[in-house]
Amino acid sequence: MYQIILKNGLIWDSATSSAIQKDLSIENGKIACIGPIHENEQTIGRLTNVIDVSGAMVLPGLIDMHTHIYPLAAFGTSAEASCFSSGVTAALDCGSAGAANYEKRRAVIDSSRLQIKTLLNVSSTGVLSGRINENIDPGLFDRGKIRELAVKYKGEIIGLKIRQGAEIAGELGLKPLEAAIDLAEELGLPIMVHCTNPPGSLDDMVNLLRKGDVLAHVFMGKGSTVIDPNGCVSKAVQAAHERGVLMDAANANAHFAFSVAEQALNEHFYPDIISTDQTINSLYRRPNSYNLLHIMSKYMDMGMEFSRILDCVTRIPAKWMGLEDSEGEISVGRPANLAVIRLLNEPVVFGDYTGVIKTGHQFLKNMMTIKNGILVYRDQEI
Repeated sequence: MYQIILKNGLIWDSATSSAIQKDLSIENGKIACIGPIHENEQTIGRLTNVIDVSGAMVLPGLIDMHTHIYPLAAFGTSAEASCFSSGVTAALDCGSAGAANYEKRRAVIDSSRLQIKTLLNVSSTGVLSGRINENIDPGLFDRGKIRELAVKYKGEIIGLKIRQGAEIAGELGLKPLEAAIDLAEELGLPIMVHCTNPPGSLDDMVNLLRKGDVLAHVFMGKGSTVIDPNGCVSKAVQAAHERGVLMDAANANAHFAFSVAEQALNEHFYPDIISTDQTINSLYRRPNSYNLLHIMSKYMDMGMEFSRILDCVTRIPAKWMGLEDSEGEISVGRPANLAVIRLLNEPVVFGDYTGVIKTGHQFLKNMMTIKNGILVYRDQEI
């Protein structure tokens, strides 16, 4: 017996990067049928929830590959509340906790319907707050405990995280990143590096990164950026991208500059990942951040194709996070992880950390989120 039927939705087909109007049914947590569904079928019962989603796109559940979740971070967001309302069905907590406090804070992972994976901060304390920086002296890395946790929570901890801002690294420069990469290499894990206001040249930083590592906040505007002194995307950054370093356009409230992003996009240098870097300091903070759909809409306004944007929040992060079997695509037999999204042709304001404000003319709005066949969010308009 079908639990949910979505009628007349524009079902996204990743193979053709297009949406076609069809019905979709869900049974036992999985997509049971895509195609015409008649209400007199025996698979429809009294408890079947039949919902007309005409005019809305039925997309794979979105993936936010850069978040900070409470209580992994004291300033993290409530995972289900902030994610499900935004069409997000899977999220990555990026180094909120470290070796000293990870196990004490990880209970949210087991208790949430949201699919949560994590990066372990190389600093034992993790990210303490927006006001107090962690100590990233390599001499203080608790290598033994990091190894222990990486083995014990294999598949949950899927990489390491380090913040390499100049205000954090100080005179240590890139030595913490070098040590963190050595440790990640030993553990067989990728690393994500926060690059805002790097201690020196960003080129020196990206030259250290390996295939599968992630450069976060790629369109930040503080200090040395991906744009070189000649006003073009740095050759070192392009080379890193070509060898498989992923570019994460984590927005937050202070890590995005139109001047950097627009120049990069003009050169057809696109992010691999679009994410929020959400904390309580950035969630619902218009015009800079608000939620993942707001940030996706910002890239639409800058001229990036919707299909490419969608890959940045579905297919690509699903592969990096090891979720290819459950997230990122819509097909019969797969878990029903879905977002029902409307494209509204109405004015919307976008901003960056420098105070630049731009007015767009369309934005994406979540109408419904389904996680493993369970309706976890529904807008009153649908």
